[in-house]
Amino acid sequence: MLKCPECSSEEIEIKDVEGSKCIICKKCSYNEAKQLEVFPEDNKSQKEKGRYNVYKTGGHGRTN
Repeated sequence: MLKCPECSSEEIEIKDVEGSKCIICKKCSYNEAKQLEVFPEDNKSQKEKGRYNVYKTGGHGRTN
């Protein structure tokens, strides 16, 4: 019997997502399909990434 990798519960559902069998736990809401996402939705925009670029920082905050 398959178990949830997070909580070891046997109360799981197996779904076919994009040709892969994924475990969805009914107890802890673990969803294996989220690990298969190629483009996760929580990526930051290029504009936000530019704010943290040390080479764009002037003065004493600039590093070599």
